[in-house]
Amino acid sequence: MSDNWKYTLGIEEEFQVIDLKTMVLKPVPKKILREGLKEFHEHLHREMNLSTVELASEILDDIDHATRSVRDGRRNLANFLKNHGLGIASAGTHPFSDWRTQGVVSDTRHTHLLNKFRHAIRSSVIFGLHVHVAIPDRSLGLAIANSCYQFIPLLLALSTNSPFYVKEDTGFSSFRAELFLQIPRTGLPHHFESIEEYDEFLATLVRAHSIDDAKNTYWDVRIHPVFPTIEFRICDGQSHWRDTIGLAAVIQALVASLHRDHLAGKELMPHRRRALGEENRWRASLDGIHGQMIDFETLEPAETIDLIKRMLAYIDPMVDELGSREEVEYIHDFIRKKKTGSDHQVSVYDDSIDFKEVARYIHTQTNADLEE
Repeated sequence: MSDNWKYTLGIEEEFQVIDLKTMVLKPVPKKILREGLKEFHEHLHREMNLSTVELASEILDDIDHATRSVRDGRRNLANFLKNHGLGIASAGTHPFSDWRTQGVVSDTRHTHLLNKFRHAIRSSVIFGLHVHVAIPDRSLGLAIANSCYQFIPLLLALSTNSPFYVKEDTGFSSFRAELFLQIPRTGLPHHFESIEEYDEFLATLVRAHSIDDAKNTYWDVRIHPVFPTIEFRICDGQSHWRDTIGLAAVIQALVASLHRDHLAGKELMPHRRRALGEENRWRASLDGIHGQMIDFETLEPAETIDLIKRMLAYIDPMVDELGSREEVEYIHDFIRKKKTGSDHQVSVYDDSIDFKEVARYIHTQTNADLEE
């Protein structure tokens, strides 16, 4: 790479914890959770809902390291929970479990969040994939975040995996993306002119008691408040680990490509069209890869698949340098087959007319091909 920067990765997957017999979401008993925290240490995180656990990777040197980490992490977590009659499943939503039956964590932090967000957070039993890419400094991270309004909807379209919620066909490809908007400081980030303006905005929110710290921002892409990374939070949880790795490879190459343009003196986003980005985000959550979006260059409607192809062509010069050709080609296959996770879920339901079969399919995919 021209600047010798190493775009290390971090991957966080939020998993559904399910009963292996019924496929229903199952709150994790405190005893089991304590055992899990001891076994997985800082890599296993509790979430608001007791039927959710997050597995966070170590710092990943490259996409091969990411592949081993994600695959091994899923296998180890599944084996641990299996001893207790539980399993893991990965998708943006569970197809039939009712959010009203899910308990919430009662520690100080989560109680505080529940008091802040109330029904909005209780009713949003959702599961995401978060990808971190290391950046040299926070100013660069802000420039990249500001440039992502055209890319975030495309990443969402590729990752759509939540068409069903509480036994209902929502009509969305990613209902998770819409549910999450009930929470403040979600969706596309604001445009900030400088890192100083960004920091002052967060400081104002802290002074106003809107947030405790910068961790309480949940935008689709953000400069991480603790780690030296830019974090992409837009993606639905992915059922098969290859989907997770493929999306991580695309995101890594996108950050590297934007960084390359920055080093070349190119303005990363000459048009600040956040409003158009929000329109495209809505279209992505509704139609996934099958609809149209507004082309940022022509301001005319364009097929979403064609815009995704343009994004993949933009990042292509960096792919071999990052050693992720195979993983990015896997995403190209999404386009050729015109099927994301949501499309597969809908196909299973159409064949079975049974949400339990959809949940079983998600579980099977989540636990597939985990051995080397």
